[in-house]
Amino acid sequence: MNKKTETEKHDKLLSNSKAEITISTGLGGFQLLSQITELSGKIVAAAVDFDQAPPYLGIEALAQAGACHVRFLCDFSKQAVLLAIKSFTLPEEETLQGRFDLVGHLHSRSASVFAYELSAVANGRKVLDGEFVFTAVDYNSDLREDVLRKHYKERLACLRKD
Repeated sequence: MNKKTETEKHDKLLSNSKAEITISTGLGGFQLLSQITELSGKIVAAAVDFDQAPPYLGIEALAQAGACHVRFLCDFSKQAVLLAIKSFTLPEEETLQGRFDLVGHLHSRSASVFAYELSAVANGRKVLDGEFVFTAVDYNSDLREDVLRKHYKERLACLRKD
């Protein structure tokens, strides 16, 4: 299929209000978090299970936890977007294995910008650690509220179940 045909097909899918949006990362699943264990005004805690995962998936899991917290604080009325990772400590390990407990502390925010210290701990040792900055943006034609708001609320409800 040529690029023009692919683009036309994509545009047609997006214009159809009943179309599903598929995001392909080349991974078995895009949602890395296994569970949300705490969610409050300043803290998000989660768990993720890795099986010989590259370290960048640890960064992605931390970003997912932070974005989940931003959406929660905005009552899902906004989409969360990662703006920057200001500092980050990479793991010594070449792959991530086993259960990791993720903890995020919201240390400052404005109406639309949220700064977190996010870390991942495995076997009592901090393996990943960084400062992540997110922004809360309005939904738009690409990030459709009628699809995503319900999706993120349902995903959070599933992740909070024991």
